[in-house]
Amino acid sequence: MNETEIRINGILQDEFGLFDLAKDSPIFTTGRLDSMDVLRLITELEKTFSISISAFEVSLEMFDTIDSIANVIHSKLN
Repeated sequence: MNETEIRINGILQDEFGLFDLAKDSPIFTTGRLDSMDVLRLITELEKTFSISISAFEVSLEMFDTIDSIANVIHSKLN
């Protein structure tokens, strides 16, 4: 995992108690987190990475794996 993915993994561990996730492990489609959790996750990502994520651009697929979350982060930082 790269630094961004490690930081995302840390959020998932600290805030949601999700351990031992591979970067391609499904989070939402397997029911580990639900749609209400995505709001909390987005808030944590915005604080951690100093980005803004609009509700209009959010889909569960974008936040279903550490890898897909990292892609969102990278698109916001560039």
